[in-house]
Amino acid sequence: MKKFFAPIILIVIATMTLGCTATQTMTNKVTTMTTGIDSNLYAQVPEENKTGIAKSEFDQMTVSEKIILAALNKDLKKLETKLAENKLDAIELEKDKLVVELSILKLEAIDRSGLGDREASIKNIADLKAKALKIEGNKIKTQAKVDTTTLKIKDIKNKINDQEMRIKDLKFGEDNNADVDAGDADIKSEDITDGP
Repeated sequence: MKKFFAPIILIVIATMTLGCTATQTMTNKVTTMTTGIDSNLYAQVPEENKTGIAKSEFDQMTVSEKIILAALNKDLKKLETKLAENKLDAIELEKDKLVVELSILKLEAIDRSGLGDREASIKNIADLKAKALKIEGNKIKTQAKVDTTTLKIKDIKNKINDQEMRIKDLKFGEDNNADVDAGDADIKSEDITDGP
């Protein structure tokens, strides 16, 4: 029994070690890019030696705003795909309902004509009517998904418009300040849900 568990334990340890190593490597690269600047020393740098820094900070802020816009557009595409899928589901449910309703009408015609097994016809008609009600319930749920996704699309389009205006209004001025709060237009992918 111990011989069986030993290789499994080794595999688990190796997997954890590799995962930690990859995470540490990525962390080291990011840390290398963002550290090495002593803020106390930089605060002592005379303004005449800060040539190009304000413009570089402005460019970095502008790119950050464009990243927000790109993320919003990506989320919009996801929502539009979801809306198309929900609309397709709604149409397929409508087709299913019509197929069931046609079967009910045919069985009722057979029953009215006194053909076939009456008891079986009554049971089959009842089963089909129950199925039709279930389909109708699914249609209502699917329509709710269509409606909520449509609202989310409208909301994200407004955010995209606002973000585009924010980027358009960014100007590198004499005071070297751009009054922009990137958090206002932020949306996360987890805000997109599968339904109401």
